[in-house]
Amino acid sequence: MSSWNAFLLRLADRDGPGEGGEERTRTYALGLLADTREEIVRADQKAAILSAAMGVAIGAVLGPLLSDVDLTEGLPLPWRALWWTGAATALAGIGCFGAAVFPRIRGPRTPAGAVGFYGDVVAHPDDVSLREGLTASAELELDRVVSQLREVSRIVVLKYLLLRAGILLSGASTVCLIGVLVARHLR
Repeated sequence: MSSWNAFLLRLADRDGPGEGGEERTRTYALGLLADTREEIVRADQKAAILSAAMGVAIGAVLGPLLSDVDLTEGLPLPWRALWWTGAATALAGIGCFGAAVFPRIRGPRTPAGAVGFYGDVVAHPDDVSLREGLTASAELELDRVVSQLREVSRIVVLKYLLLRAGILLSGASTVCLIGVLVARHLR
């Protein structure tokens, strides 16, 4: 648990344990939500760094191809197939990294007229409607926090699954392409 969560729990528990259960739950959920949002930032940073590294690696492999040098020239069919497999898995890896940082605009489901995330804000046609939605939503704050925590956590898990897939695909690509380069050098 982060120091922020510990602070929030102490703050919520200042009236004594067992009292203010919903407030304690809300405070704890807000702390978890903050931690989870920080995790999204970390996942996005990792994906951006890995995408850049893959871009450099692919540039090194594709550079000769763009200058009309066929790296697979004279290689037997299995080695050519391995090269194309490496190229395809590299592109799939970059696709996973890109999907990990792709912005998501779908938010948690909120009751009609309620405001739970930025998409709900822009759905209100005017300030009066927005104010009414905010007032109604204030009564559902714990529900909103719980809903956001679930949605943000789902996003974090998805981002990390995409990062893992991208890393595995990038590793497979590296093995394939290095194998082809070694085979080309040994022929």
